[in-house]
Amino acid sequence: MGIPVTPEDFRLIGQRFASEDVVAEIDRLLPLAKKDAEGLAGQEYDAAQIQELEGYRTRLTGESGDRRLTREQKKGSLRTEIDAILKAKRLLRSAIGIAARAIARRTPTQGESAEETRRIADSLEAQLDAAGGRVGMDSSKIRTRLTSVITILESKELAPLATAATARAALVASLKADLSSLPGLAELKKGLQATSIADTGDLDETDGRAYTNLKSLASAGRAFHSLGGDPSRAGQYNINGLHRATRKRAVKPT
Repeated sequence: MGIPVTPEDFRLIGQRFASEDVVAEIDRLLPLAKKDAEGLAGQEYDAAQIQELEGYRTRLTGESGDRRLTREQKKGSLRTEIDAILKAKRLLRSAIGIAARAIARRTPTQGESAEETRRIADSLEAQLDAAGGRVGMDSSKIRTRLTSVITILESKELAPLATAATARAALVASLKADLSSLPGLAELKKGLQATSIADTGDLDETDGRAYTNLKSLASAGRAFHSLGGDPSRAGQYNINGLHRATRKRAVKPT
């Protein structure tokens, strides 16, 4: 994403973060900003932005417990789906590589003509090519590609070697498990978003605006103190804690 401009831009940013983690980073950096306000102003971070940051904190800490729970459930479902999509993409890449090698070493069946061998190889390669390419984070595209690769790996024309049969069966089972889980996660996310968007979208936007403000503050603070020859103080201006907290939440079961 480029520079956020619209409310939707900020909402998309804010959806990535838990409000309490954003507030924790504000609480750490705001005292530094107030103390260094004069120097920060020379780095294009002025008193108005400090006031904005205070306002974002007030807004985020003032929401009700129920609204906070609803928002975090929505964000948790988004993180869960993202993790599942990334896992499915890794498995898909591995399966495509295995299928390609299996096609390359395929042994013709008894009585199979050279023309038939070529036709089968071309058909399998065409199917595999269709399963490749970029899919981004599109759950529906990934499900389509998973289905294609499963079809290839289960094709009677590509029966595994005896020594690889167990591993092939395990791979197909994993692909099918990912294929079956993705639609449910997508529907869960959609359902939670549908019930909470009106109530929480404005707070996601606040998270996004606060995060963007914090990024500017961290950049300005580092520049100010680096220019003044104080690397230790410059190093205090970061938002690493927010990113660490977000990563930790991403790996917790939701």
